[in-house]
Amino acid sequence: MNIVVFSGNIASDIELKYTQSGIPVTSFNLAVRRPGAKESVTDFFLIVAWRSTAEFICNHFQKGDGIEVQCIATTRKYEDKNHNRRTATEFVADRVDFGKAKKPREPEPQENNVANEQNYTQEGFTEYDGDDLPF
Repeated sequence: MNIVVFSGNIASDIELKYTQSGIPVTSFNLAVRRPGAKESVTDFFLIVAWRSTAEFICNHFQKGDGIEVQCIATTRKYEDKNHNRRTATEFVADRVDFGKAKKPREPEPQENNVANEQNYTQEGFTEYDGDDLPF
């Protein structure tokens, strides 16, 4: 069985890219605290996401956010620019969920519109008694 589950914080910027055939992909480093260590130790893992999972991550997460990721571990062989054979281990995201927030975000300013609680007024509303509802 090849299932890996991480809970950590996104440690790099996330960017949605596309393969030559138009498939969405993203990758990022995930900072995960090592449990049981005498001192605080953080490991960094390369997470790769494809298709709708990549789009979801790019639309809902950014650097510093907490994330929980279920992955499969993969290895690939490649040749570096000096023609040395290398092996890379990557974790391909299968499922993601929101994790613990690292720090609270500033609330986004709201525009002045009817949906803003501060702008509700009684003007323009008609009050109905139970049986007088227009539907």
